[in-house]
Amino acid sequence: MKTFVGLCLAMGILRLPSRRDFWRQKKWLFRTTIPQAISRDRFDIIWRYLHLQDNKSNDVKQSDKLWKVRWYLDYLKDRFQELYEVDGFVSVDESMVKFKGRLAFRQYLPLKPTKWGIKVWVMAESSTGYVSNFQVYTGREGGSSEKGLAHRIVMDLAGPYFGSQLSIFMDNFYSGVPLFEELKAHGLNACGTVRSNRKGIPPKPPAMEKHRYQVYQKDDLTFCAWQDTKVVLVLSNYHEPMAEGSVRRRRGEDIQREVRVPACVSDYQKHMKGVDLLDQMVSYYQFQHRSKKWWRRLFFFFLSVSCYNSFIAARSAGAYKGCYKEWQEDLAQELVTPVTAKSAPQCAAAPVTASAEHDCEKIFEKRKICRECSLSKSGTEARPGATVYGCRQCNVPLHIECFGKHCRSTRK
Repeated sequence: MKTFVGLCLAMGILRLPSRRDFWRQKKWLFRTTIPQAISRDRFDIIWRYLHLQDNKSNDVKQSDKLWKVRWYLDYLKDRFQELYEVDGFVSVDESMVKFKGRLAFRQYLPLKPTKWGIKVWVMAESSTGYVSNFQVYTGREGGSSEKGLAHRIVMDLAGPYFGSQLSIFMDNFYSGVPLFEELKAHGLNACGTVRSNRKGIPPKPPAMEKHRYQVYQKDDLTFCAWQDTKVVLVLSNYHEPMAEGSVRRRRGEDIQREVRVPACVSDYQKHMKGVDLLDQMVSYYQFQHRSKKWWRRLFFFFLSVSCYNSFIAARSAGAYKGCYKEWQEDLAQELVTPVTAKSAPQCAAAPVTASAEHDCEKIFEKRKICRECSLSKSGTEARPGATVYGCRQCNVPLHIECFGKHCRSTRK
């Protein structure tokens, strides 16, 4: 299984038109050392029967829409928080896992690069993109839309960090006066753009001269209206109203110049990039595959996220100085252990009693790879042949000349 996972990471870096091309040996263009690590048929068998949850287990809650990957997601969430401590600034945003198949909680976000897929709420460190917490969105519950969805999502993601004075940045989908007041009561800082129709927000000021701003304050909340190409509204629960910062803008010139703005605006621009940085880095070397099973998309997405998180943790500890691409290459190489079909444990054949006989007959309409040839020629350049004959009792494709070898192996 380590070899399987390692090869999936390697295939995210070394990409070929088809997955089966990694085992082609006749043309030098496709020759790799992957056939020496694992045979194509064995990889396909693992791929076909890969599951994260026993479908017949009594411990599974079928009402949970994510029951197929629930333990996997919970395990990763706990490990992400144990392994690394964020630097004090995080951003909250949604990330999309591409999937166009049939799924009840598939989402459509037209403004995202990945428009169709599974939505994942993510809290990521602003400077590195390290994922500290996440939650997969499974759609509305009970047939009606949820009220206060954005409020609940932020509180759920920030729950493990109550009292830590962590600064959370978010866009106008999440920001609101009740949310920021509740975060402040739990010892968390918050800052983000806000919509003008939110309750408790001052009326949107008329258009001002470019790069001018107005600041309002109420208790711990600071509200700012800054005129850029359009009016930008920012809400914060920890910035001082008189504090200033700077951003780089063009004033009708080719050269960018420093523009004085409220501190909440400059901090928002600086720290609201964690999730976007994560999406960018993960997309570079993510394993590309087509599947009708939605949970496989989540599995390989979070496998890539785990790889990136481990890179950030190793680099912050001073244990690694290379780039992310080199880290994924080294990790894949460490996981891949040479496993050939000869040395690997074979799949159990159908049970045959002592009195049972084996009959070689034409049992398949389409030609299939001979099982004995596949085992004997694994790891070599020779390609096993196909046949329509096989053992009727075992339902295994076999050449007529390989039938005797199969009978002897089943008697052992």
